Amino acid sequence: MLPGTVKDNLQLPSLLHGRNFQQQKAEQLMNQCGLHHMDWLTSAESLSGGEKQRLALIRGLLLEPKVLLLDEVTGSLDTHNRNLVESLLLQWVEETNGSFIWISHDPDQVKRVSSEQWYFSQHQVTSCQEQSSS
Repeated sequence: MLPGTVKDNLQLPSLLHGRNFQQQKAEQLMNQCGLHHMDWLTSAESLSGGEKQRLALIRGLLLEPKVLLLDEVTGSLDTHNRNLVESLLLQWVEETNGSFIWISHDPDQVKRVSSEQWYFSQHQVTSCQEQSSS
């Protein structure tokens, strides 16, 4: 987390990139990630691991990227919050025509969220199609 409050963490990237902070969009994303209850004046350092993880994702989405690189983005979340994040990201892809590269150790999650799967094993990267034909 960046130093400061939840609000500081949401606003700083916009400030650094010379963009207007989209508070309404931030509120919507907080709601979608199950953080609607969070006081924005809370110290970001005091949040749980899962809350920090979701806040960091929201911070990134507020910059309106074309591609997201996600490494175990739901790794420390319970099932309910994992489902919220998965839904949010699938909706983001649909609405923005964006893309993500999502690293996960959960094969069920890979099937739920991806249109194309690649596997890394024994120092080799293979597509799902290559694995099924072997």
